[in-house]
Amino acid sequence: MKRLYSFLCIALIGTLAYAQIPSGYYSAAKGKSGEALKTALCKIIYSHTQRTYDQLWADYKTTDMRDDGYIYDMYSGITNYSWQSKGVTTSKEGSGYNREHSFPKSWFSEGYPMYTDLHHLVPSDGWVNSCRSNNPFGEVGSTYKYSSGEWSKWGKCNLTGYTGTVFEPNDTYKGDFARIYFYMATAYEDQLSSWSCDILDGSTYPVYEKWQLNMLLTWAINDPVSEKEIKRNNAIYSIQKNRNPYVDFPGLEQIVWGAHTDMVFDPDNYDSTAALKDPGGYDGAGLGGIDEGGGSSSEGGSGEDNKDYGNKYVKVTSASELIDGDMYLIVAEGKSVAAGYFGSTRLYNCAVTIKDNVIETEVNGTDQPRRFTLKKVSSAASAPGVDRGTADRTVKATTDQWGIYDETGGYYLALTSAKNAVNTATDLSAKTALWTIDVTTTGTTIKNVTNSSYSLQQNKASGTDMFRCYTTSQAPVNLYHFIPETITGVDTPQVEAKEKIIYDIYGRRVQNPSQGIYIINGKKVLIP
Repeated sequence: MKRLYSFLCIALIGTLAYAQIPSGYYSAAKGKSGEALKTALCKIIYSHTQRTYDQLWADYKTTDMRDDGYIYDMYSGITNYSWQSKGVTTSKEGSGYNREHSFPKSWFSEGYPMYTDLHHLVPSDGWVNSCRSNNPFGEVGSTYKYSSGEWSKWGKCNLTGYTGTVFEPNDTYKGDFARIYFYMATAYEDQLSSWSCDILDGSTYPVYEKWQLNMLLTWAINDPVSEKEIKRNNAIYSIQKNRNPYVDFPGLEQIVWGAHTDMVFDPDNYDSTAALKDPGGYDGAGLGGIDEGGGSSSEGGSGEDNKDYGNKYVKVTSASELIDGDMYLIVAEGKSVAAGYFGSTRLYNCAVTIKDNVIETEVNGTDQPRRFTLKKVSSAASAPGVDRGTADRTVKATTDQWGIYDETGGYYLALTSAKNAVNTATDLSAKTALWTIDVTTTGTTIKNVTNSSYSLQQNKASGTDMFRCYTTSQAPVNLYHFIPETITGVDTPQVEAKEKIIYDIYGRRVQNPSQGIYIINGKKVLIP
């Protein structure tokens, strides 16, 4: 099974999301999960102030305005539309933006209130919008048409379960659209029986055909909730007086449809880390709950933590310290920052303290660095985090090619075009996801194999917050090697591991458990 993990790392995002949820807004859904949770959420979010179609233009000035004063366009990567560019003739890309029903209006026969619900109505380039038509979202194969720079694509679906024409949005916004679709399936539960399109299964739960639901769940994992979505959700609430719960609670879709339908929803003590832990992948194994072993039966559980305590990371000073399957931080020493949460083609900064070439830090949680697994191409068939023994743990030459795996995000770092960006890939099948790593006394050079003039660096300009790919000299990076330490406080003979990772039955991390049932390293254990 593909093992995909996704957790938010920017404290600002969590603060914005929770600060503007009205007190008690989600109380009626507390204690529920799966289908019952979806129905309870429907009763909370369905009722809203209905807009007219003409009012949407003015609404966009509140909901979809970028910080630079231009309109967000999720379908095109080349536009900088002023608000006044609305409704212009759309003979070519860049000539004007429209009001796009991301969930096509023909699917619900242009009925109200869906027709003017801001949660799924987004501004988009008119020409790309017309190219999409009313085709469902999906992923295309090797033959397709596309907008400028291949930002959006459309063609025959490449996913098992559907062979029709699909529209594939850019990776930057796939999670946004997934959460919009989860909202539509939830808010309009009572209307679903009258809707008709290829992606709906005719039910009120799970609503979507299996291939579509698998895809949406994975899109939500790979493209986590962004600050843009949070601001938009809050802005829509100020207008419509209803919210998208899948933006308010990252990973909530896993409790409704995915790997954690056995976890009850608690809006007052929500743990996105637990909701997103080991959610599964495209094969559908994540749907409808997890096995009692805490992971894929073929892998016996991940054995991996998604947040570690008091662990040490030591600076890499030679190629011999590049070990297949081991974990590392990417650090810009001059700025005392490490690469953190991925978002909008960048890795955000997270502050670290460096003393004598050692960093002691928690990772993979809110406002913490990301821990990356190095994966040599020759052993790419092995799943990240699986102990492969000593067979591959040999000194590597600087010409070796590596995958750099984000264990919490569930993706490999990639560079898909010659731009100052960082992208992601779900596997190592494309060379854009491969890197060479050259360790020298002055720093570590991490170059992309396909776009070899670009290397991963930290932007040294004042006020920036990102690791990206550059051809010119920015702030150099170093790798810091993870040195595991044992967490004390639990001595349970049923669980053998160097590091005991403990959660209570509500998915909350515990360091010193008392009596009760706990999940320790993915196994259910009774502590008498």
